[in-house]
Amino acid sequence: MDGSPSRLEAVLRFKVDNISNVIRLGKILSEPTFAGNLPWRIKVQASKDGDKITELGFFLHCDGDKSLNWSCRAKATMKILSQEPATEPFQTFQRRIEHPFHAGQNDWGYAKFITWDCLMNPHSGYVKNDSVSLEVDMKLDDPAQSAATLKFKVENISRLETDQSPPAYIRNLQWRIEVFHAYQSTPKASLGIFLKCEGNRGKPGWSCGAVATIRIMPQKQGNMPFQRGIAHIFQPTFDDWGFAGFIDWQVLINPTNGYLKDDCIDIEIDVQADEPVGLEPQHDNDAMEQTDEGRLHVPSRYLECPICLELPRRQVYQCKSGHTICDSCINGVTTCPQCRERFGGERIRNRAVETMLDDLQMDCKFTGNGCTYKALRKHLPLHELHCVFNTV
Repeated sequence: MDGSPSRLEAVLRFKVDNISNVIRLGKILSEPTFAGNLPWRIKVQASKDGDKITELGFFLHCDGDKSLNWSCRAKATMKILSQEPATEPFQTFQRRIEHPFHAGQNDWGYAKFITWDCLMNPHSGYVKNDSVSLEVDMKLDDPAQSAATLKFKVENISRLETDQSPPAYIRNLQWRIEVFHAYQSTPKASLGIFLKCEGNRGKPGWSCGAVATIRIMPQKQGNMPFQRGIAHIFQPTFDDWGFAGFIDWQVLINPTNGYLKDDCIDIEIDVQADEPVGLEPQHDNDAMEQTDEGRLHVPSRYLECPICLELPRRQVYQCKSGHTICDSCINGVTTCPQCRERFGGERIRNRAVETMLDDLQMDCKFTGNGCTYKALRKHLPLHELHCVFNTV
């Protein structure tokens, strides 16, 4: 296995000698092993009932600098190794963890990993000459990965104002889940959920296109998750995207739906991100890229109207939060389909998106009838008026 400090996989080993006495002194830490350029340790400590040790606590601990905004998601298998032959009835005792480690929460594991009686039982083979052998097989998320699932357990939901998850890395950018209680004390009370991309604030020109599915996971067997999808180009001025009214508050807390348990909810967001612009060179043909003229090319799926899912042919409008909608669909709604913000009397044009659309080759609207004509949108009306596939 690669032994460099930047490796993404590592095995930590720790032999604790004089276990029956040393564990009474408090927590014990192994020597560090580097992975992801961070120092990782095994931590063990005792759980007690008065003076009696009842369980052995076993944790994976990361010694990242607490003054820095670091984060790293790790999956690990934590093991107490049997020191007797494999024919013994007790074999390796193991449990698994998955956790986003960060400066505010730099260890994770089990305060009651194994009972003390089971550990010290001579028939188990875990203790030999008063020593215990521990091992952790760990794998870190690749910060350059193009896709990941962000997970966030929101606690004390009844007292929620705003909260955000620890960061996770995708495309070498930090991403978070943001939640808030919207429209409190009104009939429109709801839970807002947004996906936030914390790009390089020192480079105002960065952008990163992403599609995501936001879910509230059921905690009641047999129930389905509540989910909605988004597509957005994240950039310094619009670095988060989602729904202010993701789910009605009464639907969220209704026991029948099974989303709430012990005043907690579980949120997951599956994120698929294109390679960023303005930070690293582009290699993905479907990602945003600079043209030879220096203009920004954006994949067409990010410019579609969220209602009809078509590329706007004429004007593009937006709500006060910047969510776009085509001129055909805005006539049929009174609120933004993404954030539920009410459209005011004066409609706001989004001329930046209109300019992007002007550079796209679009299909004739009769492509379903067999037409293969493509052109800039300003040339399409004349063609479609005389298109031989126009059967209307």
